[in-house]
Amino acid sequence: DGNRFARLAPQIGGLVQSVEKDLGDRVEKGDVLAVIVSPAFGAAKAAYLQAVAAEALWEKNHAREKDLLARGVATERDLLEAETSLAESRIARSRTEQELMGLGLTSEQIAQVARGRDTTNQYQVIAPFAGVVVEREASVGELSDPSAPLFAVADISKMWALLDVYETDIPDIQQGQSAVLHVEGLEGNPVGGEVTWVSTKE
Repeated sequence: DGNRFARLAPQIGGLVQSVEKDLGDRVEKGDVLAVIVSPAFGAAKAAYLQAVAAEALWEKNHAREKDLLARGVATERDLLEAETSLAESRIARSRTEQELMGLGLTSEQIAQVARGRDTTNQYQVIAPFAGVVVEREASVGELSDPSAPLFAVADISKMWALLDVYETDIPDIQQGQSAVLHVEGLEGNPVGGEVTWVSTKE
């Protein structure tokens, strides 16, 4: 099923440190297929943590300037500068957070980075759904690149059969109708299915 087939490449370059799954292995959603050491990944997380710290600092500074203004010690200009710096820090934090999301991290994983002050450079290639590893190109010690898939995973619980029919039979083939597939070599084991698409090619 082309809707349940994925070629998986890392979102960032690095060195393949370990390969956790092999050709033919069954995987569950979220399983780690390979681990890649990527300095750029560690740098992206460090930039996010720096932005989080800066935002927290400017939140405190803004609260302090607001309190000082209320007591007549600070000026409105001081408060405005603090508000501007706070807004800029929030934009920087959001930008670095979006960069991590672009590398495949979920909101919860990003929150864990913040909680654990995590700057490790190990990037994981994850199975997006349950299935079987049908292609493996990853090898320990090789450089990985976003343009080169390391694995392909397919959910083989439902399969597509692309079939040719005689021209004279075309009028009898309709989308949605039931079908029974007999496979050569598997006599006695017909497979039921449904016609989901009819090509417009002649």
